[in-house]
Amino acid sequence: MRGRGERILFVDDERMLLEVGRRRLGSIGYQVTVTASPAEALARLRADPQGVDLVITDHSMPGMTGRE
Repeated sequence: MRGRGERILFVDDERMLLEVGRRRLGSIGYQVTVTASPAEALARLRADPQGVDLVITDHSMPGMTGRE
């Protein structure tokens, strides 16, 4: 399945996975924003809840889990 410009927020504390996710998802038609900080991801979502269509997050990260 290919994206049609849907906006994905990709959150992971491993920078290499962020870059792979950005490239792979971007190459199939998604707009991808990445962050290694769960607190930053939460702030982005609170600031503009309608600005993201899907969140992909690592479950275990330092300071906050993906579920939180």
